[in-house]
Amino acid sequence: MAALFYFLLTKALVRIHGNESVVVKAVGNDFKEKISLFIYSAALVSSFFIPYLGFALYFVVAIIWLIPDRRVERTINE
Repeated sequence: MAALFYFLLTKALVRIHGNESVVVKAVGNDFKEKISLFIYSAALVSSFFIPYLGFALYFVVAIIWLIPDRRVERTINE
């Protein structure tokens, strides 16, 4: 649910501030958010049938987010 609401929050901020705002530049490519949401959804469904696969998928998302996301810092420094 956190991934879903983070995704919705970023979309709402982009809609409020417009396409040329600093927010849009900071958010940029939201690939990590989209792939995390997809993996979380797959983990939720697979947990009913293969619990260890669901756990592994949650772990994959955690590993993805261990790599720091520097979009906001990069935008502020520009």
